[in-house]
Amino acid sequence: MLEETGLLTEGLTLLSIAMVDIDGEPVLDFEFLDNGVSGEPVLREPDKVEEWNWYSLDALPMPLFPPVSIGLSAFRSGTVLHRF
Repeated sequence: MLEETGLLTEGLTLLSIAMVDIDGEPVLDFEFLDNGVSGEPVLREPDKVEEWNWYSLDALPMPLFPPVSIGLSAFRSGTVLHRF
């Protein structure tokens, strides 16, 4: 995580595993909950990410990347989701 974001993780919890269609290609996606972070986000891949921002779960920008929606459903339900 440090390499892509500049943030250090304190451990990850699996939220979901799903086969999703990204630009017409099947992709196996894993979503994780970070159990805590330290540091400040750094834009290290400006060709892939425009900016880093923090949002409350009730005010996320739309539309969400489909795998993120699956991960949020898992987080809210308290159950690891598997979708294939």
